[in-house]
Amino acid sequence: MPLSPLLRPRLLRSALAALLAVLAVATPALAATGPDVSRYQHPDGGAVDWQRVAAGGQDFTWIKATEGADVTNSWFTRDRTGARAAGLYTGAYHFARPSTAPGSAATQAQVFADTIGDQQLPGTLPPALDLETSNGLSSAQLVSWTRTFLTRLEALTGRRPVVYTYPAFWSASMGGTRSFAGYPLWIAHYARVAAPTHTGWDDWAFWQYSSTASVDGIKGDVDMNRFHGTDADLARLALAPVPVSGGGIPTGTSPGALEVPRDTLPGRYVPVTARRVLDTRAGSPVTGDLTLTLPDDVPADSAGVVLSVSAVRPEGPGYVRSGAAGTSARTTALNFVRRASSTGLVVTRTDAARRAVLTVEGAATHLVADLVGYYDVREGTGGHYVALTPSRIVDTRTGVGAAPGAVVSGLDVPLPDAVPAGARSAVLNVSVVGPVHDTFVQLGGATVLNVAAGTSRTGLVLAPSGRTPRLTVTGGPAQVVVDLLGYYSDDTATGSSWIGTAPARVVDTRRSLGGVHGARAVTVQLPSSVQPGATAVLDVSAVDPTGPGYLRVAAAGETATTTALNVNGGQSQTGLVLTRVDSARRVTLTLYGYPADLVVDLVGQLALPAAPAAPAAPSAPVNG
Repeated sequence: MPLSPLLRPRLLRSALAALLAVLAVATPALAATGPDVSRYQHPDGGAVDWQRVAAGGQDFTWIKATEGADVTNSWFTRDRTGARAAGLYTGAYHFARPSTAPGSAATQAQVFADTIGDQQLPGTLPPALDLETSNGLSSAQLVSWTRTFLTRLEALTGRRPVVYTYPAFWSASMGGTRSFAGYPLWIAHYARVAAPTHTGWDDWAFWQYSSTASVDGIKGDVDMNRFHGTDADLARLALAPVPVSGGGIPTGTSPGALEVPRDTLPGRYVPVTARRVLDTRAGSPVTGDLTLTLPDDVPADSAGVVLSVSAVRPEGPGYVRSGAAGTSARTTALNFVRRASSTGLVVTRTDAARRAVLTVEGAATHLVADLVGYYDVREGTGGHYVALTPSRIVDTRTGVGAAPGAVVSGLDVPLPDAVPAGARSAVLNVSVVGPVHDTFVQLGGATVLNVAAGTSRTGLVLAPSGRTPRLTVTGGPAQVVVDLLGYYSDDTATGSSWIGTAPARVVDTRRSLGGVHGARAVTVQLPSSVQPGATAVLDVSAVDPTGPGYLRVAAAGETATTTALNVNGGQSQTGLVLTRVDSARRVTLTLYGYPADLVVDLVGQLALPAAPAAPAAPSAPVNG
């Protein structure tokens, strides 16, 4: 059985380590290594022999793609194709030419992203920014330029970029800032030391430890790099199959089955009887990371779990992030303000032990989480998503779908015939408008919405099976509005499945990412990983609104008729939003009422599973 090319260099080093162990030879841990190359590794116009590079035990390579706004490495595509065919993990880097010219950073990010293409392919390292020249900019100007470049690149590629630099530059030209400590660091440091200096970061990911290395298959001197982590860590970073302990593929396993990480496999929705999996109210309010373990009936290889998360009686303003245990979540799942409880639906990854982490940033708060379902990657389980044209099915203000008048205790929501009787779950946007008292809403035993007296809130809700789900309203009286977005059904043999993605910020009008401060309508270009016509799953935040309003979201060119988010003056609000994208992967957000900044994080999509890709055919600290 032929081995997957992505595993060959790892198995070579595993075999070497095993041999050394048998011979009782003392040796340091064999960290993954790889060169970085540019046009300088083609001194006479000859090609790099990537098969020899891989055979020599190298694991990965970084390849220069672009420089500034108008220079492209003519060898980039050929080098990347050859390295991939040889089984190396490949990453692309951009040599920055910072400038005070308007739009410089965004333009260079766009040129880089257009050159390197799809960054979601297995074996692809995150794109890297090579920052080693100031071009006369001050530290403050460089920090601003770098922030714009990185946020724009992340939005375009769906990957968290790597930052390449060297200690003296970072200290002198960047002022030693820690503003980018959340990005993986690729540090150039050529001293003979056990570990490199890395000002501005707590740790490093890649270390360029030599600029004069010799690598079989590459002519002349070449930069050499070491990865700081295990082979499994490197594989995960490269979206590649995780090497099996002991250096082999399990008997009976096809290498092709290992090509895609489990959290990007298509998953189908399985609702569960709602149950509480976290409640901190018996103790003190919490801040920072809080790890919760999901029950055993959630598969360890699920593509994601669906939680209804509440921040209860916060001591001040803040927000909640979510992610798999052991990772650092970078997107916002929930916003809260002092003393006003807030609830939202959260889709989060878990680790192999079914653990997720909720991170409270800002003021301490109690957290409550109800499990409502999960996405199963196994064939034949769970329901596919069927998107409907969004429609209003209940509005107690006007008597649509229910008797007119404020709801005091409970409300039955009749589902139209467009939702089959056997549907696993209906997907709804539920709004509570102007309750007299602080109010919370429950559905199927889970809290789905918290609303402060005199305000309005909207939340995405997955209603359990049944023709007439019942909302229980405690507090009230309040007006209730329900919009139908779609449903999950086992009866649909083919249809949209949950496909997770590395969470990526695609809009932040506070920083002119995807739109400008005060914009009432923003059209968002989503990354190439999102399929045209798919349903995008977004965490949408309205930040620091100056007064009340509401937000509607639709595919670009379409008119939104239902509410995705209600906004209250002075209170940042976040909600999970489902919206169809157009054929160019664009959506439009329209804010009505008072202005607010908009922040949008892409967390996944509901789309047709992609056909498997055909295998590739064989064929001074300056990166330059």
